[in-house]
Parts: sequence; C-alpha cells; structure tokens
Amino acid sequence: MMHVTGTDANQCQNTDSFFIEYSTDLPPIVSAGPDSAICFGESYTLTAVGNADLYDWNNQVFDGEPFTPNQTNTYVVIATDISNGCISSDTMELVVHPLPIVTANTLDSVLCEGEQALLWGEGAMTYVWNNGITDSVWFTPIVSDTYTVIGYDQYGCTDTVDISMVVNPLPQVLFSTDMNYGGCLEFCPTFTDLSNPPSESVQWNFGNSTFSNELGSVLACYNNYGCYDVTLISTTAEGCTDSLTQQNFVCVNEIIASFNPDVTEQLISNPIFEFTNTSINATSYQWFFGDNTESDFVNTIHTYDSIGYYQVVLVAYAQDGCSDTAVVVVKVNDQLIIYVPNAFTPDGDQLNDVFLPILTAGYMPGTYEFAIYNRWGERFFYTEDVNEGWDGTFKGNDAQIGTYTYTIKFKDSMNNKVYSYNGRVSLIR
Repeated sequence: MMHVTGTDANQCQNTDSFFIEYSTDLPPIVSAGPDSAICFGESYTLTAVGNADLYDWNNQVFDGEPFTPNQTNTYVVIATDISNGCISSDTMELVVHPLPIVTANTLDSVLCEGEQALLWGEGAMTYVWNNGITDSVWFTPIVSDTYTVIGYDQYGCTDTVDISMVVNPLPQVLFSTDMNYGGCLEFCPTFTDLSNPPSESVQWNFGNSTFSNELGSVLACYNNYGCYDVTLISTTAEGCTDSLTQQNFVCVNEIIASFNPDVTEQLISNPIFEFTNTSINATSYQWFFGDNTESDFVNTIHTYDSIGYYQVVLVAYAQDGCSDTAVVVVKVNDQLIIYVPNAFTPDGDQLNDVFLPILTAGYMPGTYEFAIYNRWGERFFYTEDVNEGWDGTFKGNDAQIGTYTYTIKFKDSMNNKVYSYNGRVSLIR
C-alpha cells in the first residue's frame, strides 16, 4: 500500500492511500518508423510496427491512412495491449520541405524566324525543360510555342512553370518592275515592293550606287549602259527582316536594229521573202513591208502582190520606248510568161475556135505584134492587140486545113529587150 500526504499554504495536511498492483506482463513492442521528410503538398502514411492490439497517433493522424501535412511535426504513436492494458509509445519526426519557387527566364520572348533563343530557370538547383531544350543552352525555335521547366531543389522538391515564346515569320521578299530592259539614257524604271506580309520599312539598293527607303513603288534612274543587280531588304511590323537580290534584274543597252532577207530579188511567180531579225537588245519589233502591210513578229515571211521595189523597215524597241530602225530594199521582178498552142479547130463549136497566144506578164504594152503566114510566106493575119487571135479565115474565107507559121514580137517590161518568137500551128476542121 502506498500513502500520500498533502500540505497547503496554511500548513494544513490531509492523507490518502492507494494500492499499486504490479503485472508480470511485458509492455507491447511498437515502432513509429524512422524520421522522414517529404515535400510540401505530398501525402504520407504513418504505419506503426509492433505487437500491440491498438495504435493511436497524435495530431489527428490515423494509422495506415495517408494524410497531407503542411508543416514539419513530431508524431507520437501509443500502442495498447488490450488483454492486459499495457501500453508503450514511440515518436518520429516528419520534415515537410517547402517547394522551391521557380521562374522561367529568357532574353527575348519575341523572336524572328531563324534567331536563337536562351532559356534558363531560377529558384532551384537543377532544371529540366520539355521540347528537348537544355537549360542555359542556345537553341533555334522554329515556331511559336510554350516551354515548360521543372526545377528541383536539393531535397528533390519541384516547381513547374511555363514561358511562352513567339516566333514571327520572316517576310517573303519579292519585287517587280515595269521595265527590265531599256535602250535610252537615262533609263527610269519603277520598282514595286510585293513582299508578304507588307513591309513596315524597306531598304532598296538599285545596283548603281543609289538607294531608297521609300515604301510601295519607287522610281530609280540609270545613266550608264549595263546590267544591274537590285536588292530589297524588307522589315515587317514585328521587326523581322529578310532580303532578296535579283541579279541582272534591269539592263539598259543601246538598241541596234538589223535584219537579213534570204534574198533581195524574187520573180513575180514566187514573190516570197523571209526576213531574219538580227537586232540586239530589243524586246519588241514592228515590220513595215513597203506595201501598206505590217507585222510585229520577231522573224517574218512576207509575200508581195506585184512587181516593183519595196523598202522594208524594221523598228526595234526596248521597254522604255527607245528604238532603232533598219532598212533593206527588196525587188520583185516581172517574169515573161507566154503560152502558144500548137493547133486550133475553127469549126464554130465555140471550143478552140481561135488561135491566140497567151501573154500573162513580162511584156511592155504597145509593143506587141502577132502575124500568121502560109507556107509560101503570104501573111494571112496581123494584129497588135494581145487579146485578138486568128479565127482561121483569110479575106473573109475559111483558110485551108494545114500548117501555118506564126511570129510574135514584144518588148520586155523590165529591161526593154525585144523578144521574137516563131513557130507553127495546125489548123484542123
């Protein structure tokens, strides 16, 4: 039996007694587990190990059930042996590490296509990026994208943050001109910017030591012969720049008009001439054939309708309207064409009743003579009219059937030469 006496401030006392009963049973074995650490926001499960029937944890934690602590704490487990009421306890410390505060950083979040970028994280020890990016290593983004970095501190706790990067396309630089080829100085074509998207600013280099920052269309003048490279540097509203150089884009050269006919003279029976253009530095052409006809072909073939001399003119043009002219004279000669039948039948059937030589070209009007003679040299017929023939009569009577001689004389219309033809014709009834 045990006694206890209590004394107050007035020295008054009172006594009580109680019995202590000792059990020979051992207390239960219990282990709360080793001290541990987690990152803020992670869950943890406390599970006691031992031979007790019941395990009770402080801080409103239940054995074997996960919970999410928000700060570092010491946890106590009380193990109870229900059969004898013996208890024992154990403790463990659970450290809750705060998460790192990670930031994603870049030198420039708005880039132009082809430019390099640098991404790096801060607030942790190591950093892992998506899209194959390495922290603090230059790379070339192709398209606009969002990049994610995970930062790890010394405890393995992480924070994740995104950063967006805009990649603006380079302009598709293109330009044109109203004239590529000139022939006169000064030569002043107009250049037009056709870039897409439209240029916010430009730099023109016209290849002749002249420059311009004028938007849209711009006039440039060349004072010396030659071919020139033209360059346009286009900058978009986002500040992205690209350039285009077109080599020998404009040329200004002296025009020389020239051509060659295949022949300079043809007979009226074949009055066809082929003209080969040998002009230099021209872009368009105009032919004038001297017979009130024209053509704009590069090379051409022309047919004339009548004899004579023709002045063929070729005008060669450049795009600026500058021109040069070449002239060649061709000639279509007359051709003697005569047909004389060798028989006729003056029988009144209206078929081959008249003996008439046919002259279609080559004779001089007013010089024609046509006569018929019998075998004794007596003249039966004579005329100076090319349209009049012998009807087979003599002095109003039918001439006898037989062979007669004819003579034809006339002058050549081209050279005044006298031609004389003799032959025989048969009169048949």
